[in-house]
Amino acid sequence: MMITGRLPFDGTSKPEVFGKIKSCAYPPVLNVSQECRSILQKMLVVDTDVRSTAAELLQHPWFKILDKDDASAGCLINAEVFSNLQKYRGQSALRKAAMNMLIKMTAPQELTALTAEFYKIDTDMSGFIEIVELKKAIASANLGDNFKIDE
Repeated sequence: MMITGRLPFDGTSKPEVFGKIKSCAYPPVLNVSQECRSILQKMLVVDTDVRSTAAELLQHPWFKILDKDDASAGCLINAEVFSNLQKYRGQSALRKAAMNMLIKMTAPQELTALTAEFYKIDTDMSGFIEIVELKKAIASANLGDNFKIDE
């Protein structure tokens, strides 16, 4: 996240994300040095017998370049990375603020009922409603075509 401004593994559902993590399927990392791409490839390896150790990674040329002349002090962050980090932070902050407001405005009896409805939809009990779960809930509620979800 700090290098590219994006999460290395993304998807529309928890199983999709975990599938990408388990297979180490991440998009190519652009706009970074060859040394940075190299160290990321050494870190993002599923097989622990093949994956580099922390001690080995500390000896990687990427760290040597940073130590050589403290290149990080004069290095500007890529504009796309900065923008992505701001969007991610903003979405998280907005989501948190909205949830806090909803909880404060909801009566305890309503909150209990909402919690029960949430768990009916959250079938994998992850604490999050994935797009697949939401689609199933809408389909089972027979709400018609007015409530279709586009991806």
